[in-house]
Amino acid sequence: MSLISLPETLFDTAMSQFEVIWDDEILEITGRMKEKLFKALIKRFKEERKRYQELKDNPDKVKKILEDGSGKARKQAVKKMMEVRDKIGVANKYSFYKYD
Repeated sequence: MSLISLPETLFDTAMSQFEVIWDDEILEITGRMKEKLFKALIKRFKEERKRYQELKDNPDKVKKILEDGSGKARKQAVKKMMEVRDKIGVANKYSFYKYD
């Protein structure tokens, strides 16, 4: 090893040690950040997770909710389709077509 290559060798050694320390610190910081984020998400969505579990445990309730929503959507769709058909001239008050 010459005196000229000595600084390069020392620099390379120092850099490799720095990278190891830096990588360990980054991993530690990242781990703490992930843990804080996880706890924050659990806290934020606590009520939603509780509601999800209630619905998961009661499929009949889910079916009832979907049926009710379907009925409401159907009423709105029928009304809107009557308006559309009336505006384009397909149906009017003299039409024989009836909606349920």
